[in-house]
Amino acid sequence: MLTENQLIALKTILDINTKICVGGSICLKAYGLMDREIGDLDLFIDKKYLLDFDTLDQYISEERSHYEIDDATRITMYIKGVKVDLFRVDSYLISSAPWAIHGLQIQMQNPCLAIAAKVKYSETGEKHVKDIEDLRIKFMNLTNLL
Repeated sequence: MLTENQLIALKTILDINTKICVGGSICLKAYGLMDREIGDLDLFIDKKYLLDFDTLDQYISEERSHYEIDDATRITMYIKGVKVDLFRVDSYLISSAPWAIHGLQIQMQNPCLAIAAKVKYSETGEKHVKDIEDLRIKFMNLTNLL
């Protein structure tokens, strides 16, 4: 599911802070709700936890950027050529369950939250619009099983 560089980027972040929750396309693919290849990594951490940027900056290949979106802070960085979007959010957006991916123990975001984010970002890019359409088709196929 993940490329070698994506796995290294994810492991690097989790080694710095284990409270990080994995969401976005990784989450949707893990739950069987998305078929396309994973591009960037969408990670979430509760605002109440601190991040060790001194350690993190050792691994970042380009300058990281921060900006506020709604009630979250989005931190974009590149690790091993992989775009990583780390969102600092309120605790209610960290609903997750333990999961194993490529032998790595993680916290996987509730897929409902990942879908809600896709809907929100659909106004910013065609990729998200296509993902929502693909999700609709998957859900329609589920209803056809009844």
